[in-house]
Amino acid sequence: MGPALAALLPKLHLASTLARDLVHGPTRYAAPDITNLYTYAGTSRIKMFLGHMRKEDETSKLLKIALGCCQQELGIGDNILQENFEKHGWLLQHCWIKELWRFVHSINGSIEINDDWIQERCENDIFLMRQVFAIQLTES
Repeated sequence: MGPALAALLPKLHLASTLARDLVHGPTRYAAPDITNLYTYAGTSRIKMFLGHMRKEDETSKLLKIALGCCQQELGIGDNILQENFEKHGWLLQHCWIKELWRFVHSINGSIEINDDWIQERCENDIFLMRQVFAIQLTES
C-alpha cells in the first residue's frame, strides 16, 4: 500500500506523509476513506470462508480438506484457526488457509469450527509437534 498511497495522495491534493489513520478514516470525519487492501483481502477471505462453511456446499468440503491437510502438515491436531500463528505459522507452506490464519491472528480473532474435520485419534496417539513444543517450553 505504501507506494500506491505515495502516488495517489498527491493526486488527491493531500500530503503523501498524511497519517494512515486519517487516510483510511471514514468520510463522515472528512477523511478520504481509502480502503486498506490488506484489511479488505483479509475480511473478504473470512466472509468467503464462513459463507461456504455455513452453506455446506462443495467449496466447504474442499476447505475442510485443505484445513485437514494443513493440520497434518503442522502436526498439532487441533483447529489451526484458533492457534497462535506466530508460534506455528512458519511450519506451514504458503497457501490460502495460511493467509486466512495470518489475518485472523493479526486481528486477535479466531474461527471456531464445530465440525468433524478435526482428525480423530486412536487410543495412544500423540501429536508430535505438541510434544516438541511442550519439550521446548519445559527446557526454556
